[in-house]
Amino acid sequence: MKSRSTARKTCCTNSISSNNGAYSLTVTFDIGTDLDIATVDVQNRVGLAQPQLPADVISNGISVKKQSSTILMVMNLTSPDDSRDSLFLDNYAKINIADVLARVPGVGNVTVFGDKDYSMRVWLNPQKMSKLGLTVGDIAQSIQEQNIQAPAGQIGQPPTKTSLNSSILSR
Repeated sequence: MKSRSTARKTCCTNSISSNNGAYSLTVTFDIGTDLDIATVDVQNRVGLAQPQLPADVISNGISVKKQSSTILMVMNLTSPDDSRDSLFLDNYAKINIADVLARVPGVGNVTVFGDKDYSMRVWLNPQKMSKLGLTVGDIAQSIQEQNIQAPAGQIGQPPTKTSLNSSILSR
């Protein structure tokens, strides 16, 4: 019986870790490899590795994409009157443009360069926390419970448009 595994047809791998905790692994296969089978093989291997990953990584999700490494197009989003800063434009592109482009047939991936996200710094007062019987973990858990993305819609349909989108980047 002939094995359909593509592991032996892997040409090379390239991994990238960034300061913000994001990780990307690119697997390149030899010419002539059936990419549909290769994608399933990679998904199976990710499934085997998941029990060893931190819970935060698993809860935020892991994606496997079949795509070419060639960039087809680069777009630049600007504010002609400088009324919007780069943080606003980056957020606008992620919420309103990236998903629409990703749904175009034949598009493998859409990347918003710059990776600027709105964030919140929380300063804690140890004395007040002690009086209230709270720990740092309690506050972190409360923030996580309130910071969820709950898209509405139907299975098999494009995501519905929302006026506010709060997302968590896998780290």
